[in-house]
Amino acid sequence: MSDPATTMRITPPAIEDTKDPDGLQAWRDSAFTAAMEKFRHNHDNIEAILQTGEAFGRAIYSAHLNRTREWALGEWCTEVSRLLAPLGDAFALTGARHDVVATFLRRNPLASHPHDVSLDSLFTYATLRGLFRSAFPEGEIVLDEGTPEHPGALFFKLHPSSLDRLTRDRVKDTITVMYRHDSP
Repeated sequence: MSDPATTMRITPPAIEDTKDPDGLQAWRDSAFTAAMEKFRHNHDNIEAILQTGEAFGRAIYSAHLNRTREWALGEWCTEVSRLLAPLGDAFALTGARHDVVATFLRRNPLASHPHDVSLDSLFTYATLRGLFRSAFPEGEIVLDEGTPEHPGALFFKLHPSSLDRLTRDRVKDTITVMYRHDSP
């Protein structure tokens, strides 16, 4: 039997807005609320946030970016930036090669729940991971946490190292510690 968090179907709401023509913010809010419900129902298990975020990223990909021919990495980044643009200036490309794109987040383009900042960040990471791995199943998103003066960098890698493949678990462990530290 499959895990409902990884097989959930998320349908986009029928919302027309000139700033967000795809209704992505409302769709994201719905998915984040579902993730939080699963999180609470599963005794604050961070994995529920990751699985729901990745499923949401795959749903965005299927609804807006799915195609029959292979993506080039730079082309994929351009399309994702265009898709997320109505929600704010999400990330800027700082370097690109054929198999790695370096970028940094200017702001969390999908954030809307400031009271759950670490969980919201985890959901955003999982969403981007779901989007990226839908186009590049063998790839990985690698994070550089950055400093308060310099935003964190994201590296979209088509050919990650074995250490890069552990990024998801490191992010999960970091958020778990942050959440437990911030919780009353």
